[in-house]
Amino acid sequence: MWHGLYEYKKTLFAVTVAVLLGGLFYWFQSGEHALRSKFPDLSGTLYLSLQQQSSEGNGRMSAAFLNFPNRNILFLADPDGSSVIKHPRFANDTSIVFTMFMIPSATSTALGARIGTYNFNTKKTSYLTNLSENVYRINPSWSPSLQGVIFTVSTTTPQPQKPSVSEIHFADAKGERFLTNGLYPQFLPDGKHYVALKDDGLYLMSIDSDVSQNIFAGKNISSNRTFDISSDGSQIALASPDKGKIFILTLHQGTAAASTTVSKVISAHALWPIFSPDSRYIAAAEADWPSFFNRTIHNHRLSVFSVETGDSETIAKLDGFRKDNIILSDWISKK
Repeated sequence: MWHGLYEYKKTLFAVTVAVLLGGLFYWFQSGEHALRSKFPDLSGTLYLSLQQQSSEGNGRMSAAFLNFPNRNILFLADPDGSSVIKHPRFANDTSIVFTMFMIPSATSTALGARIGTYNFNTKKTSYLTNLSENVYRINPSWSPSLQGVIFTVSTTTPQPQKPSVSEIHFADAKGERFLTNGLYPQFLPDGKHYVALKDDGLYLMSIDSDVSQNIFAGKNISSNRTFDISSDGSQIALASPDKGKIFILTLHQGTAAASTTVSKVISAHALWPIFSPDSRYIAAAEADWPSFFNRTIHNHRLSVFSVETGDSETIAKLDGFRKDNIILSDWISKK
């Protein structure tokens, strides 16, 4: 009798374990676990630039995109063996503006970079700037109203340094011209005013005049501060990875001087914040900062944050990519 009861309990235990393990397997396989269901309404296409790395060395830098809701990273093909596309950003429904780096080989340094556009309908690429040796034109932002592009120019390295030693240029069909010193200019929706980083903070400026207004003060701003502007121009997401914060700023414009107020502070060591098309979320390249237990910046990942609550979700692990070449550039509603 006791032996029969023991065998019954043993069988019941084995069945229970099997059911639990099967349930857990289905839970993960079906994608219904908490990691994937935190923000189920994410949609559109996220554009970014990545450089794969392995024990053999670094791979080529490539433009890529991630579609929601399936969240798979797909790479865009390089146009030829001597060039690399970075910073893809939509100009309109039919074309993108991008940076084209000229690199003779996978192991060599870029000779320079210029700004181009690609039309999806005509399948044609055109360039708005020339290619100059050791001149790197990067991070373009398109103005539909001016039919031109604003961008950063670095003459030191492919990676820009401080704002004071970098330049902001504008280019259209008439040519290219210098505007001011600074980093990462980005147009507001009117296509005439833009926001850029300078050594002492964020500035609001105009293509048509030399007037500039400091809308968010800072000290010793470096190239690791990056920002994005919401589609309606009312919000700015400013990432400060060394401080472990993403500032959500509300932009005030009117007859008085322009200014910003901090509406939300999200705790994250992150770079390259990008607003979702509806401005409810922010995607960014996040990492864990050095600590007593790990002295390196590690656990690189693509994360999405709720603007309202600050909650976050990991979308993709990025440890297989070179950390200083993980760049988010756009998030659009269409694929």
